[in-house]
Amino acid sequence: MATFVGLTLLLILLAIGVPVALALLLSGAVGLYFVGGMQLLVGILGTTPLQSIQNYEFLTIPMFILMANFIISSGVSRLLYETYTHLGHTENQSFTLAVSTAFMSGLMVEVMDAFSVYGFSFQDLTVDALGVTAGALIHRHNLQDLLGLRIGLVETKIPESAIGSSVETLGRSYNDEIYAADLKLGGLIRRMKGEPGFARFFLTSFVYFTKGFGYAPPLPTRYQEVGFEVGLNFPEILRAFGVSEKTWWGTGLIAIFDFFRFPFTQVGVYYNLHDGKWYGPGAPWHYY
Repeated sequence: MATFVGLTLLLILLAIGVPVALALLLSGAVGLYFVGGMQLLVGILGTTPLQSIQNYEFLTIPMFILMANFIISSGVSRLLYETYTHLGHTENQSFTLAVSTAFMSGLMVEVMDAFSVYGFSFQDLTVDALGVTAGALIHRHNLQDLLGLRIGLVETKIPESAIGSSVETLGRSYNDEIYAADLKLGGLIRRMKGEPGFARFFLTSFVYFTKGFGYAPPLPTRYQEVGFEVGLNFPEILRAFGVSEKTWWGTGLIAIFDFFRFPFTQVGVYYNLHDGKWYGPGAPWHYY
């Protein structure tokens, strides 16, 4: 009953134009009231914010949300923007359609999650919206030759000695993913009125990944790393070999390399936020 009332109120508030944040706050408060009355509502509102920021996971989980949801959502909106422009829409129309379509898809995912063990996540939806907007803005302002956002897989075996008696928790652990924000040298040099030459085939990336999260009780050796990489700009390499975005297969091939970070095509250094040490190129594939 409480779930039905809260969800119905949320949809009504969104339909009449109430800001998403306020609509979620009001519908959530009403749902809590139906579950346990005013005492439960006041108790949760008074203690949950403080408990959240005191939790060590507070640093990690928002980074998971930011990097995973942000990059995936931006990729969806970029693909939609390209699709709408190929269908003949103007740049402004393509931007509006891409953002609204991708955001509504994320909203429907969260609404469905509300009926599952995962629950509705306002944080997920917020970062979905930011990612959707960022991805569409990159294409709307023709910055795809300068900026990029990618996700990659770096499968890592966590030693049994590190896991001990802990067990994996519900949901994604993000241990096998790495997220990259790219600065492409070709676009940078061209904007500085230079000729990029061979440099256009390279890019630099700020990356983030985690290892050992998603277990209960938490692994004492779990950690996060940030890093700096220099890698190959495959879309530029493909264009140099004659692959054109004027063809459907060329557009698809370039989009794949724009979205995915392929292994062993970059070299970097990585800083472990847990032990304060720097590690070499193999760090994303190892558990320290």
